[in-house]
Amino acid sequence: MSESPDKELMAFGVSIREAREAQAITPAELATASNIDQQDLEAVEAGRLAPADDFLLALSVGLHIDAEALGVYVGSAAVLAMFGRRVRELREWRGLSQDALGRLSSLHRTAIHKFEKGGTDPRLTSIRRIARGLGVPPRALIEDDAEHPQRVADEA
Repeated sequence: MSESPDKELMAFGVSIREAREAQAITPAELATASNIDQQDLEAVEAGRLAPADDFLLALSVGLHIDAEALGVYVGSAAVLAMFGRRVRELREWRGLSQDALGRLSSLHRTAIHKFEKGGTDPRLTSIRRIARGLGVPPRALIEDDAEHPQRVADEA
């Protein structure tokens, strides 16, 4: 994150504060829900700090909104990292090794490893195969509601 006192950044900070206030949550509650530092959140809301992609993704989770709704661009590296974390979380929740998920999804273990590390952009067919191997709908790999694996598995 970088310091930057421009009008666009200040407007962005106001939009974050308004979204938080609309949900009647305090900065401390949002920081906890987003797993971010409260001082950083307050600096962003004040327009003193330009947030990095991972901060924006965490903030969108805490606010229960799509990162794009924040009016900012989320870089592809951050999206791939989020996808990889989701695959790993669901795989571990299912008690599967990368090798076992590879067999269930008809992908090589190294492909699973690369996806989980955010190093490879998956094709739609790979997303569908991984979802099938995990027993979840494909959207569970890319949407925030997959934070609760049991709920996602019940919907499958």
